[in-house]
Amino acid sequence: RVLGIDKGAGAAGFLHFGEGLEKYGYAVTADSLEKLAELIEVDKEAMLASIELYNSDKEAGINDSKFNVPNENMTAIGDGPYYALKLDGVSSISMIGLKADEECRILNEDGNIIPNLYGAGEAISGNYLQTYYPGSGSQVGTSLFAGKIIADSILKNRQ
Repeated sequence: RVLGIDKGAGAAGFLHFGEGLEKYGYAVTADSLEKLAELIEVDKEAMLASIELYNSDKEAGINDSKFNVPNENMTAIGDGPYYALKLDGVSSISMIGLKADEECRILNEDGNIIPNLYGAGEAISGNYLQTYYPGSGSQVGTSLFAGKIIADSILKNRQ
């Protein structure tokens, strides 16, 4: 996905740290969308068609046709320069997090269940850090299995 930034404050902010990002291969700058497509190695015609649809949705006052982004949150992609940032996955973990029970229900300071409040992933990773290695992607696994646990608990405890 391409992020277009016009020549306003956003572009000035990018230019402040953009040179370092470009130097290490995390960003590219182009004066045209065609050149940007070439630099980031995506199908130029598909990218241009996607941007044209996005801009026409914005101009028509409707939500984004592809991702249903509310029109008021959209910004038309106008004249360059254009910037693209390389994004990679990141793993982070909260060393403390929220206290949760075995059904991922969040507990208050007294250890009592807070009704209808559940946690997953990094938010509850502090519950297992004392016994498991935190650098293994453990919070990713927690996010996956916690969703199932939460759904089961909601169904079991619904009133």
